[in-house]
Amino acid sequence: MKKTVTINISGIAFTIDEDAYEKLSIYLNTIKSSFSASEGRDEIMTDIEARIAEMLQGKVSEKRHVISIQEIEEVIGVMGQPEDYIDGEMESETSHEKKEETKSQTHTTAKAKRVYRDPDSNVIGGVCSGIGHYFGFDPLWLRIAFAVAFFVWGTGILLYILLWIIIPEAKTTAEKLEMKGEAVNVDSIGKAVEEEMDNLKKKINDLSDKAKNIDTRQYTEKAKDWADKAVEFISAIFGLIFNVFGKVIGVVAIIIGVIFSIVLLSSIFGKKLILSIHPNGIDYFSFDRFPDFIFNSPDQTLLAIIGIVLLVGIPILGVLYSGIKLVFGITNSSKNVGVALASLWIVGVILCGVVGFQVGNDFVAKGKTEKTFILEQPISDTLYLNTSKDIFELSKKKRKKFHKYFMLKAVDNTVYFGNPVLDIQKSETDSFAIKIIQTSRGATRKEAADLSDRINYEYVQNGNEIKLNTFYSIAKNKWRGQYVEIILQVPEGKAVHLSEKLDRIIYDVENTTDTYDGDMVGKTWTMLTKGLTCVGCNQDEL
Repeated sequence: MKKTVTINISGIAFTIDEDAYEKLSIYLNTIKSSFSASEGRDEIMTDIEARIAEMLQGKVSEKRHVISIQEIEEVIGVMGQPEDYIDGEMESETSHEKKEETKSQTHTTAKAKRVYRDPDSNVIGGVCSGIGHYFGFDPLWLRIAFAVAFFVWGTGILLYILLWIIIPEAKTTAEKLEMKGEAVNVDSIGKAVEEEMDNLKKKINDLSDKAKNIDTRQYTEKAKDWADKAVEFISAIFGLIFNVFGKVIGVVAIIIGVIFSIVLLSSIFGKKLILSIHPNGIDYFSFDRFPDFIFNSPDQTLLAIIGIVLLVGIPILGVLYSGIKLVFGITNSSKNVGVALASLWIVGVILCGVVGFQVGNDFVAKGKTEKTFILEQPISDTLYLNTSKDIFELSKKKRKKFHKYFMLKAVDNTVYFGNPVLDIQKSETDSFAIKIIQTSRGATRKEAADLSDRINYEYVQNGNEIKLNTFYSIAKNKWRGQYVEIILQVPEGKAVHLSEKLDRIIYDVENTTDTYDGDMVGKTWTMLTKGLTCVGCNQDEL
């Protein structure tokens, strides 16, 4: 029975006999001592340990997990005895003869070559130089072949990239020796590392000598001259770009300024100039009626017009002025013009603020009017709910798109609003009923209540069918946020069928299946004890 220990060589764990561990430890320490005078000792030891780990991995199998002294001796036989590489001047003649005898018995034959990319002699990725080492020819010819293949058939670059991906890079000293077909042992690894260190020193010394011989003043002046020329060229290019781009921006600014100027002036002094806010085509709303719809007096209207002209018109003039300057290359501009425009714009802000505050005072109070109408009870237990003709003439697609949007339309002296809302609730009696809640704002509660009472909303009943207006109107009154809510009260045990045209005004109707408002239309809903329920509907329909 033998003791075993676990060791880590080059990042790989091995289980090894205690006597094998002692022999390997002495072997590595002796090698380390033999290279004590070498500047690349640490790199040499790293490469030697990596090579030993690679060899030991090949000796471990599923049946054999423990490294014995026999495997260590085989590895040492391949790598070479440490005393083989100690300087002969430090050895006696006898030991020298023994070294020759031992060396003749050492199996240090050259290992078969392996294909690697050569990072030390590379032009791009080291593919050609690596293949050249493997086949033993000058990589220059292979590089020429790749270049010809690229320019003649266009496939050279693809093949090169493929080989670059497939062929691994020779990173360690052992891999570089394998690439060249040299024996991978202590002697070859040590020599290779020392050669790399010598080459590195030589390159550093060459660079240092070149740096001493450089006329720094001459190169500084040339670099400065090139930099000045580059700056001048870039400045000229950017100057040309900004000049052309600036003129394009100027033309766009002039066009925008002219369009908005026409809109502003025509909105104030024209006839059919303000667009009504609804989605079905283009309707016009004369500006001379708009002030009466919002403002309380002619003086307030005048202040509002002046304020809006200054608030909107001054930026439009600024855009026009800037566009003209860019197009015609005007660089001189009077500061007084800018100060005057800024002052007028501030006056516009103040006037709009004053008028806005005055109009805002007419929205401080809230008034409400509620009216409940008992409907003519249908012969059956089902009431059919539909809509009357919609003055906004919305298609089904537009009804969904503009569902609950604020819409208005002016006809003569009446303004129509297209955003009433419909709710359905349980009736406290055994009769169908409609409750109409009209809300408005005003300077006082009394004024708000009076304005809410003047809202005009209508519905029509014809037997078991109710047609609701999808709009409400105000005539010869100020707009103060008037609003209408319709509540259909359904008795328990009775039903209501919702027309698909109701999708524009139906809003937040509670039901037992939490069905979305737009999905409730086109179905019959029964008022049960637990709430409004679609009795004959499939779950997929809801």
